[in-house]
Amino acid sequence: MSISDAYQGGQQKMNISHLENLVEVALTDGELVEEEILLLEKFAKRLSISNNELKDLIYNSGKHPINPPVDREDRYKRFFRLIQMMLSDGIIGEKQDKLIHRFAIGLGYSEERTEEIYDQTIEFVKNKVDFDDAFKKITH
Repeated sequence: MSISDAYQGGQQKMNISHLENLVEVALTDGELVEEEILLLEKFAKRLSISNNELKDLIYNSGKHPINPPVDREDRYKRFFRLIQMMLSDGIIGEKQDKLIHRFAIGLGYSEERTEEIYDQTIEFVKNKVDFDDAFKKITH
């Protein structure tokens, strides 16, 4: 364990966990394509994660558990990002579908709720609905 690992705060651990979940979704079809890499880099920057840490997550994924936030909006934001990653290469594979559902359960959604928001969120992302509008529609 590096010294920076010893001093990582809870929020940064959650961010790394989330980015790794995004990497796992991107890797389900076996390789990363340019659109997935660009989206991962964008999310890493938003989550204050360096490109070196991102590369490490890509080559060593599967080490961090799903670490769900308590806040409802933050949980949906993670789900929304997972859907964005799934759709970034234009292919929805069966493995990705199952993984997204597993992550949704890990984020605290029931199976029933996951089914409710899964298709809606796919449509939001496909139609380029921004997160804030999607969250309002999901919660009302």
